[in-house]
Amino acid sequence: MRHVPSGNYWHPATDFLAGTDVYGDQNDDTNAWSVGFENTVPGWDSLLFATGDCVKWLAATNDAVSNNGEG
Repeated sequence: MRHVPSGNYWHPATDFLAGTDVYGDQNDDTNAWSVGFENTVPGWDSLLFATGDCVKWLAATNDAVSNNGEG
């Protein structure tokens, strides 16, 4: 899981959606945070991107959105 506060911000993650970047405090939504994907959901194979109000969202397989740092 990852969170970025509302506004014009980008995530500081640099792991190309591998879920290995861990930073911040998941109990503090005023700052960006990320938890280890594999530790949180072992065997994960899909991603959900959503706006804070969940009005706009996209669900996709990991393979569909990740290039694992290539290209």
